[in-house]
Amino acid sequence: METTQHVVNERRLGVLRDLQTSFMEVESSETVCKIAAEVLRKHPSDIPFALLYLMDYEKEQATLTGAVGIKPGASISPTQIDLRQTNTPQAWLLSDVCATGAKHVEHLEGLESVIDPASKGYLEVPWSAIVLPISGQELHRPTGVLVAGINPRRRLDDAYRRFLELVAGQISMAIAHTKIVSCQLTEVALQEQEKQLQVITNAVPVLISYIDSEQRYRFVNKLYEDWFGNSVCNRHVQEVLGEAAYETVRPYIEAALAGQRVTFEHSLSYKAELAGTRYIRATYVPQINQQGMVEGFVGLVDDITQNKQLENELRESEGRFRQMSDTAPVMIWMSNADKQCDYFNKPWLDFRGRTMDQELGFGWTEGIHPDDFQRCMDIYESAFDARQPFEIEYRLERFGGEYRWVFNSGVPRFTPEGGFLGYIGSCIDISDRKHAEAEILQLNETLEQRVKERTAQLEAANKELESFSYSVSHDLRAPLRHIAGFVDLLQKRLKTKDLDKKPDEISQRYLETIAETSKQAGVLIDELLAFSRMGRSEMRLTAINMNQLVQEIQQEFELEMSERVIHWHIHSLPTVQGDLPMLRQVFRNLIGNAIKYTKLCVEASIEIGSVDRAEDYVFFVRDNGIGFNMQYVHKLFGIFQRLHSDTQFEGTGIGLANVQRIVHRHGGKTWAEGTVDKGAIFYFSLPKLS
Repeated sequence: METTQHVVNERRLGVLRDLQTSFMEVESSETVCKIAAEVLRKHPSDIPFALLYLMDYEKEQATLTGAVGIKPGASISPTQIDLRQTNTPQAWLLSDVCATGAKHVEHLEGLESVIDPASKGYLEVPWSAIVLPISGQELHRPTGVLVAGINPRRRLDDAYRRFLELVAGQISMAIAHTKIVSCQLTEVALQEQEKQLQVITNAVPVLISYIDSEQRYRFVNKLYEDWFGNSVCNRHVQEVLGEAAYETVRPYIEAALAGQRVTFEHSLSYKAELAGTRYIRATYVPQINQQGMVEGFVGLVDDITQNKQLENELRESEGRFRQMSDTAPVMIWMSNADKQCDYFNKPWLDFRGRTMDQELGFGWTEGIHPDDFQRCMDIYESAFDARQPFEIEYRLERFGGEYRWVFNSGVPRFTPEGGFLGYIGSCIDISDRKHAEAEILQLNETLEQRVKERTAQLEAANKELESFSYSVSHDLRAPLRHIAGFVDLLQKRLKTKDLDKKPDEISQRYLETIAETSKQAGVLIDELLAFSRMGRSEMRLTAINMNQLVQEIQQEFELEMSERVIHWHIHSLPTVQGDLPMLRQVFRNLIGNAIKYTKLCVEASIEIGSVDRAEDYVFFVRDNGIGFNMQYVHKLFGIFQRLHSDTQFEGTGIGLANVQRIVHRHGGKTWAEGTVDKGAIFYFSLPKLS
């Protein structure tokens, strides 16, 4: 008997040692229960089955955390037990154990169906179990309960009961150890969290504090200390803020300590020199415990002094803008980002005869003339979608019902970061301009008609002039030819009829004058016809070698220059684009004049050259002849204008006029310089044509 008892004792000591060894470095109560179940699974002789429950007193329930030798979830082994239901078989009288810590034995029935066959290490099914409390740190109530099955073949004597109590004690110590370790870890975690909280709150540009129910500071961030100094904690709010500021915020503090969340803005004169007078926005958030009591509140204070200053400046700026806008001589409007107008100045409202509320949004569009409405809105909306400036002319109803033409222009508004804000625009009444434009249009149409009529008259006059030219050419030439012919016959008759009786000198001079005059009249008629045709003839532009052209004209005057001494100075001339017959006539007239007006010189000098300018060529013909008085230079290129008498220098006064007409038709200019008895120089320019 003693040997048998010795073996039992050794086995039970082994169970306790296994539990103690297995509980090393366990971190949670749940893990302790699961490990205990695994250890007890190896010793069914002493504990046929075991159920380990952990208590949750807030939820008033027990949760099955470890089970061995019995199926979890059966009627005898529920996974959850409501501690408030004390009279059910599944309760195991846990409420009494939790309330008193008492141990008791319960008798069981029907375990055959729930016993786990895999763990059965005994011959008979247990019929009783002992319920033992598992104590933790909270000594007044257990952390959990161990339900241990009793071997039916052994009597529950003091040694057996003591063994089961020691098993429960081992589990209790392991759970208590995890609680201590958990508390230590929690304390370290809290300290780390406090450090992190301090770092985070110090980085936030807001004054953060925690004030308890006695209105004393328990926590402040760095910005709070920067304002009020380092010795803020544990001091009363009134002492830190000063009497004036405290009286301002006291109603809000009292409301927060009464459980209300409050937010307010106010200007405060703080006691601290660093804080001074500031405009703040503050939020007080009450801290309420599980019992519903307010333990204190968190204060978040934002310094909005600069924002308020900016708001005041913005308000002043907006006031100045509205004053300037209302006194401006134009109608001004503004729209927001959704195309709806949110502002109209006084001139606009006066023009429309409506209130601001009537015009806001799309109310202003009610005044657009129906015929202009769709076009106006299409331009407005398409420009708005593209964020582009726009200009519109349309008719807008003025007070009294009259539609007036307006010019409306708008430009998009953006933030400095590029965010679209809407549009701002101006509008002016252009009805008077529209009426003026209509009158100008009508006048232009009238002038165009008059031009057409005048053109027709000029064409008719040109035709008449052309007819007159033909008349001059044919009708006037015939009498002149007759006069010249009969004078010639008369002279011949007088010479041959009576050689002894020749006409006296006076009669002979009369006859010569008549002949010369009729000849000059013929020349004048030819040049007038050439001048007339020059203005109407079609120009044919070709490339002209001006060097060759001048040489050809020189050859034309060889007979006339045969008995004279003339020194020619001809420079290299460029090739130009022009009408060859016309430019030939220009050089023929200018060179002919140079030869003619140097005939009194013993040795004549004629120079022909050019100057290359950016847009044109300038040609000149210089001579050392009789020159002219610059006082009369304006007459040189006029028709029938001559500065010298016919007796000295023959001519018709048409040559230079023809030169000017030809050069003008080429897009050039003519001018001259001269000095009496020292010569003259005639210029003409021709544009460079591609």
